[in-house]
Amino acid sequence: MPPSGLSPHGVLRHLAALERWWFRVQEAVSLDETGIRRRDGQPIALRGIMVDMIAEYARHNGHADLPRERLDGGTRM
Repeated sequence: MPPSGLSPHGVLRHLAALERWWFRVQEAVSLDETGIRRRDGQPIALRGIMVDMIAEYARHNGHADLPRERLDGGTRM
């Protein structure tokens, strides 16, 4: 797997931008509250946004493990 072009700082900036984009919700009482997706005008629940964000963080955390494993040779399972 080739190394990513993003530095750890770049990954943090990317994730911060995603949070700013998705979390414009002022105050939600429930994860079932919905908003309108700007891209296609379809409703989207806050729960779906949270699941997407967790998946995005997990993906990038996995990418961050690759250079760490190259440096210390260890895996954490």
